[in-house]
Amino acid sequence: MHGVTGPVNGTTFPEVMVPMGQNSDEWLAAVGSYIRNAFGNRAPMIAPAHVARVRRATAGRREIWTTSELESSLPKRLVKDPAWKLTASHNTATAANALSIQPWSSGQPQQAGMWFQVELPQPVTLTEIAFESNAVAAENLTGVPGAPTRTAIAGGRGRGAGPGAPGFQPPKPPPPGYPRGYQVQVSMDGATWSAPVAEGKGQGAATDITFAPVRAKFVRITQTANAADAPPWSIQRLQLYEAGASAGTR
Repeated sequence: MHGVTGPVNGTTFPEVMVPMGQNSDEWLAAVGSYIRNAFGNRAPMIAPAHVARVRRATAGRREIWTTSELESSLPKRLVKDPAWKLTASHNTATAANALSIQPWSSGQPQQAGMWFQVELPQPVTLTEIAFESNAVAAENLTGVPGAPTRTAIAGGRGRGAGPGAPGFQPPKPPPPGYPRGYQVQVSMDGATWSAPVAEGKGQGAATDITFAPVRAKFVRITQTANAADAPPWSIQRLQLYEAGASAGTR
């Protein structure tokens, strides 16, 4: 939106990358998404809403960016720490799975009021939460610490009903367990919670939640939707991001 000038990766260019903020959010999202998936890059698509958020956040800027300014403004992924305490309203014994490739699952169809929480050892200025949600089958078993979350497709097949048998129909896999509706709240003590800092709906396997930088020691994601036939909620590869040095805090 505001262009770039000065050295880039140690190379000084005589010209600048011109500002392109006069273009629409849709145009900038399309061009940015192309760059993020061309020239050997692989990254999620940019939505016009993401561009609109950045446009609002930088509305007062008049100067062209330098790369050092941009890098210092970017959110920084927090290094996972064994001191992080993860809990949940359902299957809390396996909540720590959410940090790994093995998902945590609610174990039953998602419904409003379910929550997932992270307690950090020290307060940080958070600005983003990202996680993935794969399909998991509903189950009525209590999670056991250290045991893997069940991800098998629900339902089996009887003898003689395998592939090649007349009328064989393979079972349908469960739908992805992304949150059908969510809100994010933060707290310094785990007792008094803020108003929602973010609200929305998951759209697919990857959920990326951004919000204005806020100081917090606890962060909680709560389900807000009662969706018909909603699958269990699942979280894996959970990441928390701290605001860049130049970001403001509310």
